[in-house]
Amino acid sequence: MSVIEQYLHANAAWNDAKFEFEQLVHLIQEVGRELATRPERTRFSNVGAEGGLPMEMAFATDARSFDGDLWPTATQINARIVARAKARRAAQNAWQAVPPELRSGLVAPQL
Repeated sequence: MSVIEQYLHANAAWNDAKFEFEQLVHLIQEVGRELATRPERTRFSNVGAEGGLPMEMAFATDARSFDGDLWPTATQINARIVARAKARRAAQNAWQAVPPELRSGLVAPQL
């Protein structure tokens, strides 16, 4: 594989890792906003609620429900942080390996 192909592959992996991380951050921020502003109207589905949800929460039509099965564990969050860092470093290193005279037409990684 040429240095340009290596760079293109590493940059695509960086963009994928960055996107996945941004999606994770968005989910956490969205849940955080709901919990901070409307805790009585925020709930998780697919998880047990000790004693069940209070009636006003169970039947609230304006409640936001988040799928508990999609909520990441700390291990999963950490794995995304590590994957993002490794992909960023790989894209940076692959870019630096491309000789300046071959960079014409290429876009540097958006770090």
